[in-house]
Amino acid sequence: MVGLGYVGLPLAVTMVARGLRVVGFDVSERHVAGLAGGTSSIGDVSDAELKA
Repeated sequence: MVGLGYVGLPLAVTMVARGLRVVGFDVSERHVAGLAGGTSSIGDVSDAELKA
């Protein structure tokens, strides 16, 4: 998934929930670090969803 913003991240989470393997890329190092730590900066995706 290229871009893990307000469109890409919810789409990636949905794809993973359906059993697909997803690799995500984003140009924001801060955003990627937050996601790697289990923190979402996108209102449509909760921290709990990232950890699931």
